[in-house]
Amino acid sequence: MSSVTNSSVAPGNGHVVPILPLALLEAVRTHDRPVEVLEDEDLTVSLPRRLGLSDVVLSQIRRYEAEVAAGRRVPMPELVDLLRLVLRRPDAAEILMDAGRDVARTRFKRVPDWLVKFYRATPRRLALVGVRRATDRFLRTIAGATRITLRKPLVVEFKDSPTGRLDVTACVLYTGAIEEIARLYLGTDQRVIHSLCNARGDAVCEWMLEG
Repeated sequence: MSSVTNSSVAPGNGHVVPILPLALLEAVRTHDRPVEVLEDEDLTVSLPRRLGLSDVVLSQIRRYEAEVAAGRRVPMPELVDLLRLVLRRPDAAEILMDAGRDVARTRFKRVPDWLVKFYRATPRRLALVGVRRATDRFLRTIAGATRITLRKPLVVEFKDSPTGRLDVTACVLYTGAIEEIARLYLGTDQRVIHSLCNARGDAVCEWMLEG
């Protein structure tokens, strides 16, 4: 295994940027939106059962949008409570994967086009330098007070991960985010393995990029 290339503690003192809970709620809303309406379906009965379409969720989405615009953070316990709510659902893994990817795409919009073209044109070994840097910046922004370590070629380690203390499935949120960052920078689909997890009894949570 290559030596450690970066080690840092994410800022925020137990707070996270609101784009994370916002992405979670938007993913819930997307999954709860009906694909089709049957002719005999009573929407006054069926729609209220869809959590993502409720007035409460819509109100929270608007609140997080306002927090994003104001540049404020939200307490980590608030995110953890939201994760617990999502984890009760049978489609939790899909929601968390979609939310992680969405947050990564949102942050990626800030990256200059010329830099993206450079990394996609350069050999993978060199491009992964940029992927590691981008992943480190991204995770330090969204991961609250978690201690983060990155190793070559792309191995991410969390100590005291808020998701790992909940459930293995919760960590899909970061799997999706890391996978999407690698895809956006390298220009091809990538696969990230959640190789270690606090929820499985491991000392840390770890993600590894295949290939």
